[in-house]
Amino acid sequence: MVFTSTTLVWLPIGIVIFYVSYQRLFHPLAKFKGPFLASLTGYWRVYHELKGDLPQTIYHYHQRYGQFVRVAPNEISTISPDFVDVVLKGGPKFIKSSFYDGSGDEKPNIFNVKNEALHKLRHRQMAPAFSVVSLTKMEYIFDRHAFVMIKKLDQIAKSGRPVDLTEIFKFFAHDTNGELSFSKQYHLQEQGKLSLWPPMNVYIIMGNICGYVPGLFDPLQKLGPFVPYLRKFNRSRDSLVEDAMKNATIEFEKRRVHNVEATFEDKSESRINLLTSLVMAQDPESGEMLDLADIAKEAISFVVAGSHSTSASMSFLFAALLRYPEILKKVQDEIKASMSLQDNSVDLDGEFLPSWAGLQSKLPYLSAVLKESFRLYPTVNQPLARVIPPSGVQLEQTVFSSGTIISASAYVVGRNQKIWGANATDFKPDRWLSEDARGKDKYLLHFGQGHRSCIAKNQALITLWKGTVAILQRFKLSPVDREGEQRVVGEIQLNAQGFAEPTEPLLVTISEQSRCMK
Repeated sequence: MVFTSTTLVWLPIGIVIFYVSYQRLFHPLAKFKGPFLASLTGYWRVYHELKGDLPQTIYHYHQRYGQFVRVAPNEISTISPDFVDVVLKGGPKFIKSSFYDGSGDEKPNIFNVKNEALHKLRHRQMAPAFSVVSLTKMEYIFDRHAFVMIKKLDQIAKSGRPVDLTEIFKFFAHDTNGELSFSKQYHLQEQGKLSLWPPMNVYIIMGNICGYVPGLFDPLQKLGPFVPYLRKFNRSRDSLVEDAMKNATIEFEKRRVHNVEATFEDKSESRINLLTSLVMAQDPESGEMLDLADIAKEAISFVVAGSHSTSASMSFLFAALLRYPEILKKVQDEIKASMSLQDNSVDLDGEFLPSWAGLQSKLPYLSAVLKESFRLYPTVNQPLARVIPPSGVQLEQTVFSSGTIISASAYVVGRNQKIWGANATDFKPDRWLSEDARGKDKYLLHFGQGHRSCIAKNQALITLWKGTVAILQRFKLSPVDREGEQRVVGEIQLNAQGFAEPTEPLLVTISEQSRCMK
């Protein structure tokens, strides 16, 4: 066959026409509506990831097309309530999709591992460290950093200057997480420099991008030295890996080389941290232990998820409280009426914090406000993407065949009127105090659901609750603009690049109120 110049021109055109025609007309998912480019490529999601509006965009298409939207050549996004019970809680037969390969790690961590047997083993090894029992033995760490935050805010209150609460929360969450995870003191709260905040979100953004376009990771790595943004990503990734490896090595050598016995006691060089359980864990069948590289991979996830998502959750919670001053007042009144700072609490230099045990039950309205914040402003909006098993699956009378990827976004499900009613987009904490709310916690997807839900959920909740109550017990918060003038907080917007954060800073002035003690 002779290839002429005309053939060389029309051949690629013909291939493109064939591909587009197949994807739009003959592909098994062609019957599902969605953005035109989504049926052809994952790059449309890359564009919206970088723009920071991907969950909002997917929500828009669900508003337009209904329960199922085609968001990739072989992926359907759903807001079906059935997705939680059938897929996320459907067990190991629903494996994670190729999206979770986006980090490019040869050795996956508990978040992105797709092998169900390996995940089951790793979960068994890590779960004891993240249990409520274990974390409450380390409660003094949460308290210590909450006290540092209180003292910092005391100083700011006395100065009268405005402060951005998003920065305060970042420093608090990272300092707390650093000591819990590695017995390491970062001292970000004392230094107060945002430049010291690790570049975690760059890591998440690039992982998302490479997850949306399988196979993209290696080419981007090769282009890294020549593209400024990619150079920044590589430097960020390298710094996180280096810090994780350093901390993992310290714990590894302490426990496995020098055989230091672990203890929960404070002020001890042998004190347990979250890495300890991984270093000491053994396969119950083979007795095999994790090597240093495996431990370091988990350490990276400790840093990225433990610090950034928790601080962002606090930022959204306080953004909602500042936007709705009547809700803020009700929360602070509940704290004052429901609990004594000196009753079942810890004390440091005359400051008191309530113990974690029973805290949520003592403050049901604050619990409702927090759930409502998780529902409308989830920090984690990555698709909870699962592969349909060989048996297929049915959702909302629609059958999906084997190999199809089906996913859901916490942001979109949190606004589904079929679950939450006609006022699904309204911030209404009282919805959680009615009988209608019974069983609806499962539709909050910020921590995931089912056997692959976030293992660090308890750590995040204790950090968030401790920090929130510590502030609301003590301070009156008044939102201000950049010039320090009083303002009314407008609608809360999400910047959804990587982990979502409020688009606007939480600038406030602080004054000390009468202590909420009986």
